[in-house]
Amino acid sequence: MRKRNVVQAGVAVAGVAVLVLAGGLMASNMGFKLNLPLKATGAGSNSGTNYIGLPYNQQVGMVTARDLFKDIAAGGAIQLLNKHRKVDDQFEAYDFDGGTLPPNGWNLVPGEAYIVKVGGDQNYIIVGSHNPGLTISFLGTGAGSNSGTNYYTHPYHGVAANARELFQEIGGSIQLINQHRKADDAFEAYDFDGGTLPPNGWNLKPGEGYIVKVGSDQDIVPAHY
Repeated sequence: MRKRNVVQAGVAVAGVAVLVLAGGLMASNMGFKLNLPLKATGAGSNSGTNYIGLPYNQQVGMVTARDLFKDIAAGGAIQLLNKHRKVDDQFEAYDFDGGTLPPNGWNLVPGEAYIVKVGGDQNYIIVGSHNPGLTISFLGTGAGSNSGTNYYTHPYHGVAANARELFQEIGGSIQLINQHRKADDAFEAYDFDGGTLPPNGWNLKPGEGYIVKVGSDQDIVPAHY
């Protein structure tokens, strides 16, 4: 575990009592509490689509798609929750149907990002803590993955602060990192071009999910403060 007395990109160092930082992230030696804005269709969002990343250790009772859907619904107008399916690059949707929530759906996976669509702006309160020993497995094209596409959540207090640093940290056969752009539902790509990494790209944000494409299977344990 790497520790430095640094506050960077809205993230606090573990081991302090409590810090409230830009972006609504509260960190302590017990865990995280993040105030994550979810944008609906309108100013700043084309379709109400949000890519979210959860802490590696979830709050008690947060196990399935149903649990996450209900937790978001308690504070707003969630319409849809999507999980990327690596084997065929399709999505498994969990939504509100006929006034009754369907069965539990899929289980939440630590380190995996999800897509949330909302009908009204809201601030979603995310609670959890970090698992410093969690191994993230990226699948390349082959058995279990159609295209090497992985939906990834970076640690809330990860060492990598921008797209360049994350690209370098993952290393190996990484080909691309995508950030969803809410304004037009397009993606801002960061990739390896001509043997020289481009500028830093966009900054990583606590609670935001990213798309990572790799050429072959590889594992990492994300570095963190």
